[in-house]
Amino acid sequence: MAGFPKPILHGLCTYGVSGRALVAELGGGVAANITSIAARFTSPVFPGETLTTLIWRTEPGKAVYRTEASGLAGSDGSEARVVLDDGAVEYVV
Repeated sequence: MAGFPKPILHGLCTYGVSGRALVAELGGGVAANITSIAARFTSPVFPGETLTTLIWRTEPGKAVYRTEASGLAGSDGSEARVVLDDGAVEYVV
C-alpha cells in the first residue's frame, strides 16, 4: 500500500472524476469541447469519500478549478481536503 494506512483511490481516477465534472459544466457534456486540463495532486483520496469539483470561469474559454474530498468514515464530513489544486482548463466556448 506504498506507506498508506489503507487503500487509496488511484490518482488517475481522481483526475478522471474531476475531468468528468469539467466536461459536464464547461463542455456541455461533450468531451471534445475540453481542449486542455491540468492540476496538481495534493492529497490522496480514500474509498468512500465524496469528491467535489469547484470551478471558476476566468475568461471566455478558460477556467480554474479545485477538487476536494470529504466524508471520510469516522469524520463528520465538515472538513474537506483539497486533493487537486491549481487546476486549469481550456474549453471551446
